[in-house]
Amino acid sequence: MGCHHREPAPQGGDAGIGVLIGKTEQAADFTFHVAASRSDYLDVHLSAPSGPLGTTDYRIRLEATPLDEGRTLLHLAYSNRYGAAARVAMRIYLETLGRRKVGFTVVGRNPDGSPVYVGDFRGAQERNAMRYYLAITAYLESLSAPPARQFEKRLAIWYASSARYAPQLHEDREYLDARRRVARESRLAAGQPG
Repeated sequence: MGCHHREPAPQGGDAGIGVLIGKTEQAADFTFHVAASRSDYLDVHLSAPSGPLGTTDYRIRLEATPLDEGRTLLHLAYSNRYGAAARVAMRIYLETLGRRKVGFTVVGRNPDGSPVYVGDFRGAQERNAMRYYLAITAYLESLSAPPARQFEKRLAIWYASSARYAPQLHEDREYLDARRRVARESRLAAGQPG
């Protein structure tokens, strides 16, 4: 995944975020709207009419409110619709590359007592939700670093966090190289030094 910010149009409107989804880095263009921003509550909405492989109607909502001096309650919800092409692609993925991947919900126990996690479509949805959450927390935690080091700090935090959930999320180190390549290409496209 990768993303870049888009400023609102001069005539008004919402800002946007272009997102590259999945390892094939297919684009989705989200509008970004802050519904509420107060010291005790944040409510942000993102939406995209379409995404990769015939997916449509993306909705992401992030709410946050402080609990105390060092903790914040974060609520993340998202949804999207799958067209015929997306359903076929998801079925192929779940029967091939995603066949052994699992989600987070425990649906049973093995004879040795170890958990059996949900698989198939629900498992894929749970992995995506956790990836979004880890990306948000990595971004927020990286803000303490100098701007020139924030990207690498985000990658390190995200990678370490995903490794904690190895059965569901762990990626090879090559994944980090791919993220660096996408970031470098985005900077070059924006006329910034690579």
